[in-house]
Amino acid sequence: MIEIERKFIPVILPDELHLYPKSEIIQSYFNYVYSNGIVLCDHITVSPPFSMRSFFEVNSKGIIRIRMEDNSVLSFTVKSGAGLVREETEWREPIVRDSKIYFSKDSIVKDRFTISEDSTDAFYDIFKDRSAGISFCEIEFSSIEDACNFNMPSDFVEVTENKIFTNASMFFSDPEILFNEYGRLINDYKNQKSHNIT
Repeated sequence: MIEIERKFIPVILPDELHLYPKSEIIQSYFNYVYSNGIVLCDHITVSPPFSMRSFFEVNSKGIIRIRMEDNSVLSFTVKSGAGLVREETEWREPIVRDSKIYFSKDSIVKDRFTISEDSTDAFYDIFKDRSAGISFCEIEFSSIEDACNFNMPSDFVEVTENKIFTNASMFFSDPEILFNEYGRLINDYKNQKSHNIT
């Protein structure tokens, strides 16, 4: 599946964000190797659906995201590409055993609020634990044209092409790098706003 998405830092969060649907997400990323119908990760093995085995036969090594949403559904996702357009391969399973085996101590934990308007979904992610203080808004589009024509709110800072802010990078990298770049972009935004006012 092709994913078309722009990512922003919302310098000011919507006042009524808490009124929108919320889910709690925990996710980890692992290097995987595919062999004989099995995806082998650092400490676990998972079996993708038969319909997806041709994908893994071609993509026999990579990084897989394992996500749990509201402690009820597990999703297994492999993404390729970067920036605005990426390819996403995913399958989901109900939780039937101890979910903790899927996640590391450095897992990303966040609350996700979903705002749907005019057939467009905006996902506000409020990070917790080691990434507490970080927030992003991801907006999915049905076409590249729609994405390019989107009028970015004035209190957004775009980071779609900034690899530091992919969730995988956040998982594997030193959190200090993330916070330094996040703080720099917000300060640049505030300085620019102050300059425009004066």
